[in-house]
Formats: sequence, structure tokens, C-alpha cells
Amino acid sequence: MDRFGGDCVEASILKLNSNKSTIREKNDAIWVLGQLADPRALPTLEMYYTGVSNEKEPLDEVVSQYELKKAIKWCEKGNLTNFMYKKL
Repeated sequence: MDRFGGDCVEASILKLNSNKSTIREKNDAIWVLGQLADPRALPTLEMYYTGVSNEKEPLDEVVSQYELKKAIKWCEKGNLTNFMYKKL
């Protein structure tokens, strides 16, 4: 949030979209957005999702379609842990 501003969702979306973020940082942002399960992230997550998913993707080399698929599902339907992040 210090680097990009806004709340956790806004900062993570900006981190994912930033040309200065590494692939690992983008994957970290995807994970955070999935944990937060906030519907505001859906348009950005869907923009990166191709539908071709592989569980063994190298997280330092490619934007993870597997993690995107999970994050999209959780933003649409919620997850069991997002209540822990409501105050962030």
C-alpha cells in the first residue's frame, strides 16, 4: 500500500498492472486479491486470465493462470478466509 497507495485491493491491482513489478510480484498480488475476495478485483483478474491453467507453473516466469483461476472464483463466490482481511 505504501508503494501504490489506496487500500489493499487498489494497491494490489496497481501492483499487478505495473510494468515495474516482477512476475513474482504480480503473482503475489494475484494471491492477495484472491485472499481478499473483493469483487472490485474481478475486471483486472479476468483481463489476465487466458483459461489455460497448469498447476506447476514457475511463479517467477509466468503470470499464474492457476492462481488467477482461484482468485477469480474467490472474488465471485467468496472464500473461507477473507473475513480475516476485512480490516486491512
